[in-house]
Formats: sequence, C-alpha cells, structure tokens
Amino acid sequence: MDDCWAAVKDHEAFQLTVPPLLEAAMTVDAARAAEVLDRIAGLFEVVPAAPAGQLALVVSVLVRRGASPEVATRALGHGLIEALTGADAFAGSWFEMFGPKVALPHPDGDQAIYQAAVEKLTKGRRFPRRPGLARADAVEVTNGWFTLGDWALAAEGLFEFKAARLAMPRRDWAAACTQAMSVLRRDVAILAAELAVLDDETLIVVHRTEPVAFEVRVSGVMENFQLYVLLADALPGFAPDPAWVAAAGTGDPDGSDRIEAAFQLSDRYGNYVPIEGRPGDIPAVDDRRLLVIDPPPFGRSWDLGRRHEAVVPEVVLERTLDAGEAAAWQAKAGPLLLTAERQPSHFHYSRQRGVVELTA
Repeated sequence: MDDCWAAVKDHEAFQLTVPPLLEAAMTVDAARAAEVLDRIAGLFEVVPAAPAGQLALVVSVLVRRGASPEVATRALGHGLIEALTGADAFAGSWFEMFGPKVALPHPDGDQAIYQAAVEKLTKGRRFPRRPGLARADAVEVTNGWFTLGDWALAAEGLFEFKAARLAMPRRDWAAACTQAMSVLRRDVAILAAELAVLDDETLIVVHRTEPVAFEVRVSGVMENFQLYVLLADALPGFAPDPAWVAAAGTGDPDGSDRIEAAFQLSDRYGNYVPIEGRPGDIPAVDDRRLLVIDPPPFGRSWDLGRRHEAVVPEVVLERTLDAGEAAAWQAKAGPLLLTAERQPSHFHYSRQRGVVELTA
C-alpha cells in the first residue's frame, strides 16, 4: 500500500505496484479487505487512467473478500463513467472521421496500437476532409477506449452485488452506454446486462381471469427465464418444482433438465412477454411495470435455469391488492393479442444449443 501511494506521480512505477497488490488482495480476510479498500479509495483521484483501471480490478477482488460493495462503487464508479464516456467519444470520433468501414482498433492492443490510434485521431482524414482532434482530446478518448476493458471486468465482479448496483452514479446512463457499446465490443456485454437489471422495483401482477392482483418486488433478475419460475414460486397457487426454483435462483443452474412454464405472462398491451427477454423491457403504465397472468395457450419449457450464476435474484410478494385496486389495474391491461392463428402444442427453448423445438 505504501508503495502505491509513493509511486502515484510516476506512471510506470505505479503500474508495477498493482500486480503484487492484486495478488495479496486474493488472500485477505474481510476485515483486512475493508481496511485496504479504505486506503486505496483515494488513489482513483490521483492516478492516470490506465493504472486506475488495473486498480479497479483490485477493488473487485476486495469486495469478493468481504469489503463493502457500496464503498467500492463510490471509489470507482466515477472512473468507470469516465472510461465509458471516453470510449463512447472515441468510437463516435472514429466513425465520424473514417466511416463505418474502417475497423476500430482492438481494445486489447499494445502500446504501438494505442499510439497509432492517437495519431490517427489527431491527424483526421484528408479525403473527404475530416479535421482531427486536439492532441489532449485524442489522448483522453483513446485512454477511455483502451482502458474500458479493465474497468468493465472489475465492474462485472462488483455489480454482482445489489448494493453496488444501487450505489452506481448515473446508472441509467451507464446502462444505456454499455448496451450501445456492447455492439462494438464483447467485453462490456456482461456489464451491460448487470446494469440493466431491475433492483428494488415493484411490479404489478394481475390475473386476467381472476379478480386478484399483487405487488411484487424484483431485484437482480437477469432474464425472463428466471422471472417466470420465481414469480410462480412467490405467488399463491402454482408451487413450482423446488429444483426449478433452485436453478432459477441461487442453486445449481444446471440442476434441472427441463423447466416448464406454469402460465403465460403478457404485458399491458396484451403482448406475450418472451421468456428469452429481460424484466427491464416490460413496459410500464402509471410508473409501474404491469404483468398479466394468462392461461398458457400451449406448453412452454426450456433447459437450464440462469446464465449469470453469481447475481442473486429476488422476487418477493409484498402484498395482495384489495379488490378495488386489483380491478383498477386489471382495467389497464389490454386484451391478449394472439401472434399466430395456429399455435403449437409445445414450445421448447434449448438454451445450450440456441434453438427452438416446436411440437405441432
């Protein structure tokens, strides 16, 4: 630790202090992890972009060893935003100058590739004429593009924790930015998925054929595959197989070969809520996402319970609405829309193979 602080003004010397710190962080107990995190938190304000991204990996390890996720997010959240901002600006400047046919430099490139990118952005393009960036601006955005990988990897581990996600500054912007960035580079895809989950959000769930409705609090549910099973477990009257609940929740994700949907979920417009989607895509009405439980028009099943094993999902029944509230919410749900005249008798989604199997 003392070596890190002593080397903050020397970029190369500081980088040499991070690997041994990362190795040591992997073996500390919770108390020591909290102490180390407290001491290195201030480093993010004084070290350059590249070593700060590497230092973020240390923070992620410390959280896994028991340090506070909230403190960790406060330490590196703004650095992650700066890296995202720079990477986004880099990609925008690159395409504006050189067009979509000129490939972006590989973000894991070496120093020579980094320097070439800076020079390219500084010079701009001659035909057609596209003026280059000022050198300081070119360096700033190029730093974002080339350091984002470290920040994203660190944040992946950190944002497995709900408390860390809730503490993230400008989270909606970061979620949108990483989602857009994931089209350009794969190393932010998991981070984008984590930032897009709902946390402590209340959903309204109504029955279409029964005068009953519920408030359900949802956190950390990455996919609708999970939501179907965990809703069935939280609501009265369904009682899904415990192995399915474990696979969708916190147990072995491969613990069940075949999970069967107990109902069909529809949104406020009457559209089917696809099992391969995510809860954050469910449309809202009056600031609440509305789900409608419909009888299943055909059998629907899938294999495996969840992709993101470390993110803990929560689906909690908060209360059953009174008759008046239930009727009011049911009135806001549009009629069920049928997507095809002829429905199969069974629909199975093979997640391992990425194919759909239909039974006529």
